[in-house]
Amino acid sequence: MAITSFPDNIDKIIIKLLDKNLRYRCLILQSHDPSILNKISNNFEVLANHLEHPYQILSCLRLFDHVGAHSCSEIIKQIETIAESSLLLLEGPLHFLNFWTKTSQSKFWGYLSTFTQGPGIIISDLVGNDTFQEDF
Repeated sequence: MAITSFPDNIDKIIIKLLDKNLRYRCLILQSHDPSILNKISNNFEVLANHLEHPYQILSCLRLFDHVGAHSCSEIIKQIETIAESSLLLLEGPLHFLNFWTKTSQSKFWGYLSTFTQGPGIIISDLVGNDTFQEDF
C-alpha cells in the first residue's frame, strides 16, 4: 500500500488488513516521504496496544554487521522468532536487500508473502526501492 500522506485512519486500515481471521499476516506500507515512515514507527506502539498484542520494532539498521548486510536466512530466522508471538514492525527503508542476490531477495519476499502465523508483520519502506518484488 503506497501512502502519500499519513492518513488519520491508518490504525483502522492496518487493523482491518491484519485481522486475525485473514490468512496472510504481512503488510507493506510504502511512501515517497521518509517522514511518513517515521510517523508509522512513532505510532506503532499505540497501534500494537490497540490490537492488544506484544510488539517489537526491528530497525533495518540493525540488520548490518561490519562486513555488510546479514544473510537472508539470518534475517528470516530473526523475523520468525519475533513474529510468532509479537506484532513486528520491520522499520525501513530496506537497504539491506541491496546487498543480496536476486535469488535471496526473491526468497525473502516469497517468505513474507506467505507469512500466516502470529499477530502480523508490518514493513515500512520507501516507494521506488528497487528491491520490492511483484510476487508480494
